[in-house]
Amino acid sequence: MKNGLADWLSHQISSDALLVKAIRFGMIGALSGAAFLGVTMVLVDLIGVGAKLAAAIAYLSSMPLNFIGNRRFSFRSRGSLVPDLSRFAVLHAVNLLLAMLSMGAVVDLLGIHYLLGAAATIVIVPLVNFAAMNWWVFRARRCDRSDATRCGGEGKA
Repeated sequence: MKNGLADWLSHQISSDALLVKAIRFGMIGALSGAAFLGVTMVLVDLIGVGAKLAAAIAYLSSMPLNFIGNRRFSFRSRGSLVPDLSRFAVLHAVNLLLAMLSMGAVVDLLGIHYLLGAAATIVIVPLVNFAAMNWWVFRARRCDRSDATRCGGEGKA
């Protein structure tokens, strides 16, 4: 029992179970969300950039951390880099639109402080992201003989 908890935790971290993926995704999301919020606050409060433009810049600045963390840690993709990155970019183009719409709704339509727009973005976008990343962007694909090197050297028809 000495290593029971450590063994269990190690197994959970390397698991492909949906709940475990969601927890790992949440960890990366927390880092990305903190980066988004920090950049947004600096741009709005210190530099004087408008809240919607600041949200767009902040979102884009968090993308490299988000891609690398989710590809390697959350979903452990073994897919080719370019197709994974292409799907990720399409997803995030949609999410950038969601981020700007949520900020615009809060600031322009409701007349509320931009930080609530940032909070809405931090809630809405990850829900869309998890589903899309799990079932589309980093989805485990069947291996075929032409892609055997990516699949551990053994092609499966």
